[in-house]
Amino acid sequence: MTAPGQAAIARAHSMLGRDFRVINYEFEANCGGENPYADGDWVEADISPQVAPATIDFGHEPERRSGQGNGVQVEQDAVIYLQQGSVDIQPGTGDEERATEFVDIEVGSEYRAVAVEEQLHLTAVHVEEI
Repeated sequence: MTAPGQAAIARAHSMLGRDFRVINYEFEANCGGENPYADGDWVEADISPQVAPATIDFGHEPERRSGQGNGVQVEQDAVIYLQQGSVDIQPGTGDEERATEFVDIEVGSEYRAVAVEEQLHLTAVHVEEI
């Protein structure tokens, strides 16, 4: 696609999207302080948080589960679409890497990246609500 076409897609995406706070984490082994048994902790990376315009597609009905005395818990999976290269995304792989988290600034919902799919001009981030 031509540069003017890409610019038009970027402009439309930012106009139709909402702002998400994007948070990446890194493992800090020295967070234990005086405690010799502490293994460290995940802390926000120096580049976090970032704010990026994105659109979100829920695609299906939310899943409802019994909360064992806490009422009904509603979990919503979705796909967040971002401009390619606008922010770094980490889907998280076991103990080696903590997944990128998204906070919908408008409503306060929080999501964790599960998988990342590069599309023609957008990055599709499959997320689960946390």
